[in-house]
Amino acid sequence: MPIIAVIARTVLLESLRTRFWPIYGLLLLACLAAATFMGQLAIADVERIRIITLAAFSRPLLASLIILHIAAAITRETQEKGLDMILAAGLPAPSLIIGRLIGYSLLTVMMAAGTGLVLLTLGAKVQLINWTIGLACELSILAAFTLAVSIVLHQVASSALAAAFFYLLGHSLGAILLLARHPMANYSSHAESATQLPIESIAWLMPRFDLFGSADWLVGLRTGQLTPVFIQTVIYLLLLFAIATVDLKRNREPT
Repeated sequence: MPIIAVIARTVLLESLRTRFWPIYGLLLLACLAAATFMGQLAIADVERIRIITLAAFSRPLLASLIILHIAAAITRETQEKGLDMILAAGLPAPSLIIGRLIGYSLLTVMMAAGTGLVLLTLGAKVQLINWTIGLACELSILAAFTLAVSIVLHQVASSALAAAFFYLLGHSLGAILLLARHPMANYSSHAESATQLPIESIAWLMPRFDLFGSADWLVGLRTGQLTPVFIQTVIYLLLLFAIATVDLKRNREPT
């Protein structure tokens, strides 16, 4: 079996050892309970409200789970010198990072698929596949970012906070850009350029997670497009792979 496949398989086995899946199941049950409760409060459109509630609650909770899981795993492996021993055995750093990324990507795909199945039981059929694919891509980028920062920072708390900020900023960019481009904000050309230029620059550097899937897709209020999702996913996975590989080599160089 190729070494990359072995590393990816190890990542999946690690999720079983750390009780990742029971926690994932509990989070989905909590989201389902919240959706059921909101449906009981609704007077009309009960099915829609349940679908929207579960979709809206599940995304940040699953993002938090994957962030903490990867940050804890990489930090523990770094402190126990596991990465050092693997690299000392002759495994190239790119192969190690690729194996990790494949394993975590498979993990996010299974998480997204399970969430999609729960939404299906609630009656979500409109663009459910698109929403599920968007969730998997979003979590894959987040997993790659958490992997990269965990290699650099070596601490669970700081790595998780950095990844959480990355996630929140990616989801907030749409609203921030809308406010920056609003006509009421253009009270002068100097103020406009001073506020818009930094925001536009950040928007070019960050993934637009707000385009990766919305509860509106599931109830037919908006049509989702997967083309920008795929493009951003490929670009950021390649970029984060390069960053993680360089940081891993740099941190393991003798001083």
